[in-house]
Amino acid sequence: MFIIAAFKSGLVLELVTSSLKLGFAVAINSLINGFRAAVSFLFFFISNGTMWKGLGIVLLGLAGSFGLAILNAFETPITYLKAGIEWCVAWMLKGLLKIPGMSKLMGIEYDDVNSSFKDILKDANANRGKLFGIDYKELQETNTGFIESGMSNIGNAAVESARRAKEGGFTDTFDTTGLREGMSGVIKSIVDTMPKPEEVKQAAKAVSQTTTGPVVSPQATRLDPIVTSLGKVGGGGYSSGTLDAQRENNRLTGETNRLLKDMNRTIGNLGGGGQAAFG
Repeated sequence: MFIIAAFKSGLVLELVTSSLKLGFAVAINSLINGFRAAVSFLFFFISNGTMWKGLGIVLLGLAGSFGLAILNAFETPITYLKAGIEWCVAWMLKGLLKIPGMSKLMGIEYDDVNSSFKDILKDANANRGKLFGIDYKELQETNTGFIESGMSNIGNAAVESARRAKEGGFTDTFDTTGLREGMSGVIKSIVDTMPKPEEVKQAAKAVSQTTTGPVVSPQATRLDPIVTSLGKVGGGGYSSGTLDAQRENNRLTGETNRLLKDMNRTIGNLGGGGQAAFG
């Protein structure tokens, strides 16, 4: 109803124009305020010591995780290299222990040195996954704790920066008071041209009271064929539609008579007598 009233009142163009002006002004104000808030947030964020502390802790955890990843990637070749070095040292010790008096000097015997590469590699594999005697899994848990703690500090700094940026407030670069008043005036003018709810109800009630069924003329209820004087004499006055209806009526009458005769004949065969059949 508002759209119809807007077209009927001729204020559609003014409504569209005022809407576009107000929408453009509001959009520009929102854009400027958003940019101002973003700059304020960034300033407070990068000047927050808690953020830098958290960032340092996060970087420490990431560096530790990266180092463990490299160690895991080269764990197998490092283990074989370590076992090979130990195997070489074992054979060097065995050679030294063959010198008379060297066993007493070094405090070990020749048979105490294991020179089997298989045994040396087995011991090296048993000590895999450790750095400075600490298991890789424990080190990674420590790194994960660093990352989580640092991210918590960064999150707190972000919340604090957003609060301080919001405290700065927002101001409109373009004053939209006049545009809003103009828009409200156009809407009010259109609404004033719309019918009141009471008027709509009264009009609907009046229409329902005056509405009646279709008027049927007395001649329309008659079944007599519509003919002219010529039609009564020789059929010349019938219309094509009337002739078709008359032929159908004659056919149905003949069919009815045939059915009545068959029924009368059937009843007579059952008991005889002067019975009559009516259909």
